[in-house]
Amino acid sequence: MKFSIDTVILAIELVGVLSFAASGAMTGLRKNMDLFGVCILGLGIFTVMGIQIAYTRVAEPTVFLLVFVGVVTGVGGGVLRDMMAGNTPYIFVKHVYASASLAGALVCVLFWLPGLEVYAMGAGTVTVIVIRILSAYYHWNLPHAHD
Repeated sequence: MKFSIDTVILAIELVGVLSFAASGAMTGLRKNMDLFGVCILGLGIFTVMGIQIAYTRVAEPTVFLLVFVGVVTGVGGGVLRDMMAGNTPYIFVKHVYASASLAGALVCVLFWLPGLEVYAMGAGTVTVIVIRILSAYYHWNLPHAHD
């Protein structure tokens, strides 16, 4: 069975929306009790979906534009969710959150080839997920500025 790129993109978008909807619902029910796996899946999917949309909307996108749009799309939903819940946005608490999105965006953009977009999107999503899982397991954080 062969799927068109539009069908695959729609499926990915639906998974991303459901992931962030579930995490938002959990935040609303139990403040500060977000489901880790759902959040990282949503972060990865929204990062690569931003890139896919930028590719389709811009005639000659640059690597910087694609990565920027991917990261903003990836972390933007979580920032809005946290602000609406009255929490400090996760991006300001766990620095590896945005860094994982950045790494996944770079992987997606660098692997992007005509006809193989789905594989680039999968590689970008997996990169985000792996980095977030490893950062949680090993308690990775970026250096903090000192006063």
